[in-house]
Amino acid sequence: MFKKYLTIKTLLFCSIAAFSQSPHFELLKAIKNKNDVQVNTIFQDKSSFIWIGTNQGLVKYNGIEFNSFTTNNNLANNEITAIAEDSLGTLWVGHKNGLISIFENGTITPFKPEEGLSNAEISSFLVTKSNSVWFTTLGEGVYYWGGKNRKRIYNINTDDGLLDNYTYSIVQGEGSNFYIATDKGISVFDSIQDKIVDSLTMIDGLPDNIVKHLYFINGVLWIAMEDGGICRYYPKSKEFKIVPHWMFGSINNFIAINKNEIWISTKRNGIIRVTFDEFEQPWYKAYEKKQGLLNNQTKTVFLDKEFNIWIGFKDGLMLKKNNHLEFLDNEDGFDVKNIYNLTFDKTGNLWVASQQGLF
Repeated sequence: MFKKYLTIKTLLFCSIAAFSQSPHFELLKAIKNKNDVQVNTIFQDKSSFIWIGTNQGLVKYNGIEFNSFTTNNNLANNEITAIAEDSLGTLWVGHKNGLISIFENGTITPFKPEEGLSNAEISSFLVTKSNSVWFTTLGEGVYYWGGKNRKRIYNINTDDGLLDNYTYSIVQGEGSNFYIATDKGISVFDSIQDKIVDSLTMIDGLPDNIVKHLYFINGVLWIAMEDGGICRYYPKSKEFKIVPHWMFGSINNFIAINKNEIWISTKRNGIIRVTFDEFEQPWYKAYEKKQGLLNNQTKTVFLDKEFNIWIGFKDGLMLKKNNHLEFLDNEDGFDVKNIYNLTFDKTGNLWVASQQGLF
């Protein structure tokens, strides 16, 4: 018995692969009597309500039921592509046709700045620490609005040095720098100098110029690209660190569970869970239709305050609740009998010692 235990323990330290189980994904009905609802974006407000942007209106989930809002409720358009909330609790709703709706005190009104709005799809919002609202567009660069005391909106486009007018994501870094994801790399805008001060492209080490999503984790900029997978950028040293072995195609966006685990929404290959070990080596696990997803064509992934994971599809909505009860069967490649022992490693992978070997 001691010899068998020693052999298993040795294998645990020497093995280079681990088995990861599939979670339970729950299918949700966002809009009653409709089966073809495309979920484009998901957001949680300060009161913990979940807001779902679809191609058939805005949906609010209170934890029990879904309530929908459409042009009949004064929405500017039924196609929702971005949602955010400012510090005053006002909900900003971006539309595919470039319009913006404001949801304030239970009332929906159109956002009508003096200069008017673009006709390009709103792809994302950013509310800054000073409560100014920025929004990226697919074709007209980036706009920002300084607040009710400064009614004008301002536009940043290629005429101002922006790499491209197709912009997907914007984040605020340290100080006054804003990082803007475009079709031709990342532009860095300094709000104090009021100009583009830097750019990050393939010439600088970026794996792919088409950048879809940006997110800061502990001062490190995480970058998701169309076909280049994921990489990290360290602003202080201006160095890139590529996450290797990406083979899952185009990315929509991603969420960070913590600094060692991210979940990625892909266009055709489902949801990809990436965990990093103590050597920063990535471990990939793909969740597709055979693991319980509605289908492999996801649109977005979102993490709420309770660490539940929401997934939007071209034709529906799913939820993975934050629990640790997960069922393993042969659909996950798990066909192991006579199990002696189980253990989890630091990245959450499950190791199984059985009569058939180590998995």
